[in-house]
Amino acid sequence: MKRYEALEMLKSHKADLMWKFGVIRLALFGSTARDAADPGSDIDILVTEKTLRPELRPHIEQDAVHV
Repeated sequence: MKRYEALEMLKSHKADLMWKFGVIRLALFGSTARDAADPGSDIDILVTEKTLRPELRPHIEQDAVHV
């Protein structure tokens, strides 16, 4: 996925994510943000939210590192 496609996708879903999950900020990073992703690349997104709501927990990878 190209950088501009990922950013447009995030922009198009941001309002819904804000309303449903309390997201206050989305940030794209990694190879997609650098526009260097290949077809096998994942899309790295940093999500900042007010609080971790219970309904969001199933959507977070088990091996995620939280700081």
